[in-house]
Amino acid sequence: MSGQSRPRAVRRDGLIDLGAVLVLLATALAGFAPSFAGLGYVRAAAGGALLGLGLAWFGASRAWPLLTTAAATIVGYVVAGGPLAVPGSAIAGVIPTLETLRQLLLGAVTSWKGMLTVSPPVDAFPELMVVPFLASLVAAVVSGSLALRARRPAWALVPSGVLLVGVILLGTAQPVWP
Repeated sequence: MSGQSRPRAVRRDGLIDLGAVLVLLATALAGFAPSFAGLGYVRAAAGGALLGLGLAWFGASRAWPLLTTAAATIVGYVVAGGPLAVPGSAIAGVIPTLETLRQLLLGAVTSWKGMLTVSPPVDAFPELMVVPFLASLVAAVVSGSLALRARRPAWALVPSGVLLVGVILLGTAQPVWP
């Protein structure tokens, strides 16, 4: 079996593309730093990005259709959202509860407005960790899937760019680095 007949996800060039996507996502997500007092958001953002890239890789390597990948992303959001985004509502910070599910589902809709209306630092509102988690998860799944499945992997730049613009719009006027 030649290297070109295998799915891009299991070839070296596909893994290099995923690494490049991870660097792009990390660069965009660094923009959240001025909004949060410390680096607590990094767990949520990095966890969402790694989970999203893992789902994109797994879906591409198994040739999952779009709906299956989307369903897996929703399940991943609910299961991993407890420990990564709202650990205070999970049992031992890990096992999701009904309150965890409620916070994640409401947070997907309302936390964006909270990021815009609360003065930084927003760490006092733990439910706002849903924003970096969900943003990185969605951007990673879409960017990773495009990098591994599209005829032109450069399309993976679009969701990463949208994430960067979103972080800028949700962030503060203070730059991450001067």
